[in-house]
Amino acid sequence: MLADSRVADNRRHRDARPKPQPSVDGHDLRTQIADAFRIDHDTWSEMAASEPDDQICAASQQIRLRFRISERGNRLIESGRPQWGVDIDDSTLPQEANFDELGAISYTKGCYIGQETVARVHFRGHVNRFLRRLRFVTRPAPPKGAELVDDTGKVIGEIRSAALSPRFGGVALGMVRREVPPGTTLQARWAEGECSVQVEQNEKGATV
Repeated sequence: MLADSRVADNRRHRDARPKPQPSVDGHDLRTQIADAFRIDHDTWSEMAASEPDDQICAASQQIRLRFRISERGNRLIESGRPQWGVDIDDSTLPQEANFDELGAISYTKGCYIGQETVARVHFRGHVNRFLRRLRFVTRPAPPKGAELVDDTGKVIGEIRSAALSPRFGGVALGMVRREVPPGTTLQARWAEGECSVQVEQNEKGATV
């Protein structure tokens, strides 16, 4: 009987100890799940209290993948590097994506698909828009496709991607008319809201 009592006491003591919180890449998993699915943390705490930890941990692989994709996307936006299928696609001219300034276009090598169009823009004309890095200070981040409007109400571009960077705050990439100079403040507008964004100064190796 004494041995059974000690075993029961040990079990109660073990169960009473705070359990280590699962984490992904050093970040609290419960917080990441709440953020990823846009649940406020109080609501999430109530939900998590009623769910076994194995179910909480079962979500970790999905959250891990989403977290890493998000982190990679943040770094690309911070550096002004476009993502294929997000910031640029097959309708984007290389000069619009600033590939000229990145040294990614050759005008001396042999023929390649699209060379005639690229060469014509380079030698005889210019593109009418550029992918620019933007900054914003309000939340939430403007969604892809949000219109960029100048102080006259004219639409002069659109948001291609945006993120809340731990290092720089609100950062975004947007396709903007070529005549809009760095330092210009624009309004990003979408169905659910709007925020002010500023066109960043051109930087070599980023969006220029």
